[in-house]
Amino acid sequence: NGKITIDFTGSSAASIFGINSPRTYTHAYSVFGLKAVIAPHVPNNIGSLSCFDLITEAGTCVDPIRPSPVTALKGIIWSLVALIVIFVGGGYLLPGAAVVERQIVITAPPEKVFAIVGHMRRFNEWSPWADLDPQTAYEFAGPESGVGQKMSWVSKNPNVGSGSQTIIELVENTSTATALDFGGMGKARASIRLSSVNGGTGVTWGFKAELDSITERWFGLLFDRWIGADYEKGLGKLKALAEKQ
Repeated sequence: NGKITIDFTGSSAASIFGINSPRTYTHAYSVFGLKAVIAPHVPNNIGSLSCFDLITEAGTCVDPIRPSPVTALKGIIWSLVALIVIFVGGGYLLPGAAVVERQIVITAPPEKVFAIVGHMRRFNEWSPWADLDPQTAYEFAGPESGVGQKMSWVSKNPNVGSGSQTIIELVENTSTATALDFGGMGKARASIRLSSVNGGTGVTWGFKAELDSITERWFGLLFDRWIGADYEKGLGKLKALAEKQ
């Protein structure tokens, strides 16, 4: 019938303690929770709320008969509602993208560093993930230099996974931009910026992933913890490589 049915058939009998929920509260909070997840942008009105049907059994904890005690459950439900509001409302206040950056200074000129980071076939020489799984299969496509260089990888190691990265922008001796595709895990963009500093090159390695859903925005708070150390490791390897050559 085009509606969502919330079926509480089989719920426990009404308790002698104040944890029962009157049917009106059961209906209101069930519908509110589902609607907050399914259609948070749709206003609360008779039209949006009429899309839900509720099935309960009289005398149960979700449809008690007077004078069953209900006060405590009301507080619990309000607490759950508050958590949902914080989760949904707070999610909209969080950044719409996850950004991670790490920097290092390399004692080598920008052109020497660019000769490494600007060539996809040299990525594994300084990649922090290259030695996690020696069985990883790599494939290179596109030109050997310039925009369009692509590297794909397949690994059974969950810390490596599968995906591809393609150079989409190159500014000689200055910057690179790479499109990252992790398949079902999503897409992102990486960048490397070079700047001349006293006695060498300042390198900034960055990562940016757009976060569309509320859940993704909460997870976005963890990205720095997830990959920040890897970026630091990679920059350390890049420094050693560039200064050695």
